[in-house]
Amino acid sequence: MATTFITSFGSKLAKSWIANLLTPAFVFWVGGAAAWIDHLNDCQRTKWLNWLIHLSDVWTIALLVGSLLVVVSSGVMIQRLDFPVLRFLEGYWSRWLRPLWFWLVKCQRSQLRRDRWRIACLDKKQAEGLTSDELERFWSSYWPQWLRPVRSWLRPLRDRWITRKKSKLRKLVKRYQSLAQKQAGGITALTAEEFDEYESLDVWRQATKEEEEYARLDWRLRQAPADFNRLMPTRLGNLLRVAETRPSDKYGLDAVTCWSRLWLVLPESVQKDLTEARAELNLGAQVWLWSLLFLIWGILAWWAIPVGLLAALLTYRWMLDAAANYGELIEAAFDIYRFELYKSLHWPLPTDSDDERQKGLEITQYLLGNFRRIKFEEKGGDV
Repeated sequence: MATTFITSFGSKLAKSWIANLLTPAFVFWVGGAAAWIDHLNDCQRTKWLNWLIHLSDVWTIALLVGSLLVVVSSGVMIQRLDFPVLRFLEGYWSRWLRPLWFWLVKCQRSQLRRDRWRIACLDKKQAEGLTSDELERFWSSYWPQWLRPVRSWLRPLRDRWITRKKSKLRKLVKRYQSLAQKQAGGITALTAEEFDEYESLDVWRQATKEEEEYARLDWRLRQAPADFNRLMPTRLGNLLRVAETRPSDKYGLDAVTCWSRLWLVLPESVQKDLTEARAELNLGAQVWLWSLLFLIWGILAWWAIPVGLLAALLTYRWMLDAAANYGELIEAAFDIYRFELYKSLHWPLPTDSDDERQKGLEITQYLLGNFRRIKFEEKGGDV
């Protein structure tokens, strides 16, 4: 009977181990065991191996149960910390880190302002025709304060480089215009070599490099709040801050205040997608914390430190993608289902975009508890 019980219990234990296999907690403890084994000498490894081989079935099961409890309990403990870890990675720091917070925000604000100014130049197609004042401003904005003395030494080199660049551009433009005028008389007006040169210059004229730069700058600006006073010190914090502020910028609806009410009127399929996206972000926070804790095993084996740092870096990159996806889903939920919130609150529907923003601000104040006399509609109108 005891043998049957041990066999049955062992099969259930094996199923539990499979369920917890390859979780962050399991990988953490396996890595710790590998570091401990690497720390032992050959004699100690042989001694422990013989001890494991000669364990009885009861003690083997007890060891497996204890290991499983350690893995599961530590996983549950870290899971409870995913929200504080996520808040830390967003940039909600303690007072003693405020100087670093202000410095990082200042650096991002300066970079984003340069990006916004550069996009304005590309929009106006001023890349080849900047005035001297604009050129000096563009040159000055790319130098940090502590490198400003070096800037004056390099200004003559910059001026010579710009002169050569403009001269080359003028020659190319002049050559293109002459070929274009000749080609206007018909394909036969150009030789084969001239036609190939005309085609290459026509492709170059489309300024693909500027288009790539514009797309890159626009993507960077879209990952930060429109109001630079709302910037966070980390990219993850800015991505989630965008998700919080964009519904307010577009519709006057504060995402933090209105989200719990909007959630109740969302379809189940949308709720499922949002839950999965949020779960992926929370899992990333847990894996990042496990990666940071993995550095502890550096006491036993040196390779645990680079492994932990690399895992933390890759996990943070993964969290950026997860946060961008989660933010897009939140914005899409407001874009598509915001009028369901109006109807559920029996609030009059807006008549146009300007009226919508005003009514969105009124709903936000109403949900915050700033009550006033409001005339509700029995049924929300159709849009």
